[in-house]
Amino acid sequence: MDYLRRKSDGRWVVRVVVPERLREIVGQKQFERALGRDPRTAQKRAYPLIAEFQATIARAERQLELQGGGNGSSRPRRTFSLSEIAHAHYGEELAIDESARNIPGLYTSLPFSRPIRADGLRRVAAGIAPADETEALIGWAVNKFAEREGRESPLEPAERQSLARTLALVQLEIVEREAERDRGHFTGTPALPILQRPMEAQEPELEPLKLQDLFNAHFRELEIQGAGAEAKLSNRIEAQPPYRVEG
Repeated sequence: MDYLRRKSDGRWVVRVVVPERLREIVGQKQFERALGRDPRTAQKRAYPLIAEFQATIARAERQLELQGGGNGSSRPRRTFSLSEIAHAHYGEELAIDESARNIPGLYTSLPFSRPIRADGLRRVAAGIAPADETEALIGWAVNKFAEREGRESPLEPAERQSLARTLALVQLEIVEREAERDRGHFTGTPALPILQRPMEAQEPELEPLKLQDLFNAHFRELEIQGAGAEAKLSNRIEAQPPYRVEG
């Protein structure tokens, strides 16, 4: 992970550089957070922090647009690389998982559905799942990134299928991390090559959803498994600003 660095004193830190055009708004050239001396723990903690830093950068990007008197519609759209999408999805979903575990009772029914869910994701990743199963299992994630790209037309079928297969592989890694956390292990790392390699970042940074929107996507996924309605009724989540900038 390119953002994870070891200092000369043995401490690991996560570091994300702020694009030059946004430094006046953000108030610093980079974000850096100490992660301790254990490399496995450092890698585990790095993903949600990267998502946090990217969220702050994305808010600064929007603020810059407002200061320029525009709504951003004149900015050229760009397509995110698979590397960006994979890293962003992995980090965001694990951040959701961590937050959801702090809500009493939310995870009661989930472990029993994970094996079935994983089997479906493997079919999607292999390209052998029916279209309706693909959409039910991972279509929400494909749509999430298509919306972030500001596309005016739907993805071509082959492009959508390719992205769905990649996201299914990433989601399988997430399912594995969730299962490990159920057993009390919080140091697991991904085996998927695209997640092991440094993210091929492009500017502007990925614009993450608000934490409340991420939870809404999480509940939509639960509804697919038949657990969403009960979770919504028993867990009212107040939207709070989830990120802060540390100087």
